[in-house]
Amino acid sequence: MRQRFASFHRARAPSDLPDVVLVLGGTNDLSQVPVTATISNIQAMHELAASWGAIVGVLALPRFVNPKVGSARKLYAVNDALAELEQNYRFPSFFVNLTEVSSRHLYDGLHFTSDGYLIMAEMIAQKVWHWL
Repeated sequence: MRQRFASFHRARAPSDLPDVVLVLGGTNDLSQVPVTATISNIQAMHELAASWGAIVGVLALPRFVNPKVGSARKLYAVNDALAELEQNYRFPSFFVNLTEVSSRHLYDGLHFTSDGYLIMAEMIAQKVWHWL
């Protein structure tokens, strides 16, 4: 994900880069990648987006009920680290805690239903509105 994000940046003219970047990543890493590596990769994406002047949305990983994904302990370790990162950033950013979306809004134990995505969008809109 980190490499794809960097290539997106290189492929665009500065005027074509987004004003707001939402980074939601790391769920696929939970079962195999150390939390520190996941956070390092996500932080690099945040910093890259901020370097081109974007407002950065730091999105916590949503809760899941699919045990193949990873442990709840790692989920909360990632989310706690993301919240702390966002608090310390010196560029425009906001944090959205997606664990607040109920697991009843998951259709497969991991991904949101349409209603879940609507709730997620409303949560993001409330935070990003401050910056627009």
